[in-house]
Amino acid sequence: MRMAKNRKGRLTSMYFSRRSVDGMLRQGGRIRDRAAFTLVEVVFGVLILALLAGVLFTLVQSTLEAATELNIRQGQSQEFNGLLEVCRKTFQTLDSKAEFTAKVVPAKGGGYVQQLSIVNAPLAFAWQGSGSEEGITLMAPRPQANGLLAFCLQHQSGDLQTNQMNEPTKWFVLVRDLKKLEWRFYDSRSNQWRKEWQETAFRPSLVELIINSNATGDDERIVFPMLPATQG
Repeated sequence: MRMAKNRKGRLTSMYFSRRSVDGMLRQGGRIRDRAAFTLVEVVFGVLILALLAGVLFTLVQSTLEAATELNIRQGQSQEFNGLLEVCRKTFQTLDSKAEFTAKVVPAKGGGYVQQLSIVNAPLAFAWQGSGSEEGITLMAPRPQANGLLAFCLQHQSGDLQTNQMNEPTKWFVLVRDLKKLEWRFYDSRSNQWRKEWQETAFRPSLVELIINSNATGDDERIVFPMLPATQG
């Protein structure tokens, strides 16, 4: 019911029929229904958000994995290039009185590896300008837990003439994650490549390194010239 003014300005009451009241109520209900979301719409919206979140998470995870792998490969490449530079420097500046040998020895865990030995060469395989004390420097690949190889260095200082040697140092890792590491030594007298070198009075004129790092995936051959030993 509502109030209305008649012609004389007096308020009079107006009555609505039941049909008109029911129509108004139904119209108001439809307005309220349009202003809210149904359960199906809410569920559909949540599913879309979950799908977008999953795609975004996968994209971010892939980006992080790619960046991590790139950093690992860059680190391996730096180690690899550093090893080549140290080998080049060592073989080209090796003291003429130092003794160089290479032999095949049993490997830890089975098999055989090549072990290089340099006696009385303080700067042999030194990463910086100053090397270790005089003694024996050993270089050999050692197996890793993941099945790959690590090229390692060990030094034992002391006096070889009196046989008073100190305890050897722990193996120091120069390069990790190698699939293959082999040496060959060129004998200029016979014009042949050898896998072992036992003569301390005569050195190979060339040293070849065959290496396969996990960063490159292919065999690489690097040849280093070596200074001759002092005769007599």
